[in-house]
Amino acid sequence: MTEIRYTLLAEGFAELGFIPEILNQIGGEKHRWIKSKLSIPKPSNRNRVLAKLCDFSETSLLRNKEDLLIAGIDLDYPETNADMPLWNEERKKVVGKLSGKIPVDKVVIFIPIQAIDYWLLYLQDLNLSANSAESKKREEVKKLVYEKRFDGTSMQRRAKELASKPGGSELLIKKSRSFARFAGEINRFLSQLKK
Repeated sequence: MTEIRYTLLAEGFAELGFIPEILNQIGGEKHRWIKSKLSIPKPSNRNRVLAKLCDFSETSLLRNKEDLLIAGIDLDYPETNADMPLWNEERKKVVGKLSGKIPVDKVVIFIPIQAIDYWLLYLQDLNLSANSAESKKREEVKKLVYEKRFDGTSMQRRAKELASKPGGSELLIKKSRSFARFAGEINRFLSQLKK
């Protein structure tokens, strides 16, 4: 079993519950994911994540010698075009904030359309059709996913619970274009380990 040490840099509490669980599904049983303690105070926002990205990339990958940096921001609005031009533009912004000293192939970027709560909604409501949740209002999605518990601990716990459902990553790859891109980046990274 290959150990993969990584840093997670993200906006909210839900990502802290979701990402570690879903990595176990994407990476299969061949990898053991170990999350570093390096983080920014929560709740955060896209501007704080982007401002910290250069320092975090250097600290995690160069100083701490971790294998991977996983960085994410919310797109914050719907993306209806299948080519995802808004998503692509945001990804360029994130890549532009990375330190020029680090190997970009050791960075995985995730940008949920709207927010990560939409990925969680697909895991909760299996009847949703592909890419349909993103048109819902954010407040509505938050209420559906977290009910009335919006504190950080409850959100993290709920995200972990939903992400640990068997087959969750395969379902999300089919339901969400933005998640499919995230899973593709993780698989790209894993395939490099084999070389």
